[in-house]
Parts: sequence; structure tokens; C-alpha cells
Amino acid sequence: MVAYATTSYVAAQALASSLQPQVVAAVFFTSAACTVALAVLLASLRLRPPWWCACAVCEAYVTASWTAEFDNLCDWYAHLLSRAPGRTVHVHVLGNVLTANPPTVDHMLRGRFDNYPKGAPIDVACSWCTRR
Repeated sequence: MVAYATTSYVAAQALASSLQPQVVAAVFFTSAACTVALAVLLASLRLRPPWWCACAVCEAYVTASWTAEFDNLCDWYAHLLSRAPGRTVHVHVLGNVLTANPPTVDHMLRGRFDNYPKGAPIDVACSWCTRR
């Protein structure tokens, strides 16, 4: 074990002495720059704003372009749900899923409706559903 460690140390010393200091510095700073760039990239991906979603629904919601055709948000939601293939729409920027799929709605209403998270925007729009 000692002989192997000594041999490895001698080999590392020989390699280090054969490299020019500029090469060692360039390798060090290049690896440091790559590490910093990777950290910045990962942080920006993790902390990206929710309005970066590029789907048509989210873009229309964020830019309020739906107001050109519809008087209120509920009418636009109804339009989206009527055109969605599964009668379910995911509004990514709100973190909500809107559904008018009959089996899904039936399941939610037969179960405890208050168990399903609705989010603040949906609670306001559908406050009449949860009144007691």
C-alpha cells in the first residue's frame, strides 16, 4: 500500500512538473468558469418565473388577449373547456386545472368537494359552489 501511494505521488509530481504553469492555470479557471456557469443555469431553471410557459392558454391569460373576445374570465374558461378534447384545461401560470369532464366532476361531487384544492382564483370564481 505504501509503495503504491509513493508511486502515485511520484507520478503526480512528474505530471505536475511536466505541465507549464499557464496550462494548469487555464485548466483551473476553465473548470471554475464552467462550474459557475452550470450553477447559474440550474438556479435560473429552478427560479424561472411562472409566466415563462409558452402554451397558448397561458400566453392569453398573461397578456389578457382573451378580453378581446370575451367579457369575463368565466366565459373564456367555458370557451376553453368546450374546445378541449378531454374537457380539461391546465392553466400553468395559475397552477390550476379546470375540468368539465363529466366522470371527473361526478367523482369530485360525490366525494368531499372541499378535499380538492381549487386555488384562490378558482375559489373566487366558484364561491357560490361552496356556500353552506
